[in-house]
Amino acid sequence: MTVVRWLFDPRGRADRRGLLWLAIVLLALQGALFGILFSGLTMDRIGIVTPLLVAAKLLILWVSIVAVIKRLHDVGLSGIWMLVGFGGWSLFTTIVAAGMLMVVGLDAMRPTSAHYWTTMGLSMLPVVVLMMWLHLAPGERRPNRFGVPPGPSGFGPAPSFGWGRQQLAVPMAA
Repeated sequence: MTVVRWLFDPRGRADRRGLLWLAIVLLALQGALFGILFSGLTMDRIGIVTPLLVAAKLLILWVSIVAVIKRLHDVGLSGIWMLVGFGGWSLFTTIVAAGMLMVVGLDAMRPTSAHYWTTMGLSMLPVVVLMMWLHLAPGERRPNRFGVPPGPSGFGPAPSFGWGRQQLAVPMAA
């Protein structure tokens, strides 16, 4: 399996080791991009660099989504659970923000306020918990409908065509 397929194809599986290594690499890349952005670029040069940074950030976002989907596959869950998690997190964040607005007022939305950072911290709590679970939950040791267990690289190959299809025990009569 090539590195390009590991990074861009959401099929297959990734174990805890694969997810951790990819997270470290992506974090280092994020740090490098942050360094480029704030390395004393003048306003006339930042206009050239900004589209490249946005493209790089979108690329990192896609690779992160693919990695989470593969990790979900390793624990036996469909990648659709990522959408369910995102929807639940969005609802939770809305409730937290609305609750903080009702309790402390607009101060909850001012970045200079401690209430703002409390709101942000509370809204990120489910993300932190789910990421910890993704990094700590053991994967299935046997092949599942998403492919064979990951190899030494931490990533498993995408299943071949028909891998997860259920075979009928009794052929249907014509």
